[in-house]
Amino acid sequence: MPMLCVGMPFWTLCVLLMTRSVTKCIPMLEREER
Repeated sequence: MPMLCVGMPFWTLCVLLMTRSVTKCIPMLEREER
């Protein structure tokens, strides 16, 4: 099952990138609303 060992870190990186993009988009949306 080497694919799982390689896939898990890949998904964790994707999740981190998603959370970072969301945290960056939220302040921008709040500025647009104001």
